[in-house]
Amino acid sequence: MVFVHPATPQHAPDLGLPAFLYKFTFDTTRALVNMLYKKTYVRYPRIRWIGAHAGGTLPFLSYRTSLLYSKTVGVAQTLRLGALDDTAPLYRKLFFDTALSPAPQSMKSTRELAGVGRIMFASDWPFTAELFPAAGDPAPQLDETFSAAERLRVERSNALAQLPRVAARLKG
Repeated sequence: MVFVHPATPQHAPDLGLPAFLYKFTFDTTRALVNMLYKKTYVRYPRIRWIGAHAGGTLPFLSYRTSLLYSKTVGVAQTLRLGALDDTAPLYRKLFFDTALSPAPQSMKSTRELAGVGRIMFASDWPFTAELFPAAGDPAPQLDETFSAAERLRVERSNALAQLPRVAARLKG
């Protein structure tokens, strides 16, 4: 399992806004889309990939980023991309976390792309400690997208299904 999470480069230009606000989501999107077009998911089918922050903007852009293969054959040939039957199933094989993305605007498109079974809770702690210092539910907005049973899957069962040794230790 590989977790795709952005980082701030040492010599990143100062744009006057914190990187987590928008830059991280675009960096995650760029990485996930680049791996699609470099056929990383096809070459390494046994690797399970998790896109941080609900995959950045990928759920929203999944259709658009798949157009290069299906609608712009000339561009795909120029870039020597070769043939790829359908990119949507490849995106649906990815996993996504909920860190800094629990609101319905993010989660509903993530759910539509990946399904409930491929979404896992994440908090981005300790980085979010200053943003959400109150005790209690760390992501109450998840209730606006998921039923109670689905939320249990997102917050626990989905991760345990992907990490069987962790699940066994928790039982034992």
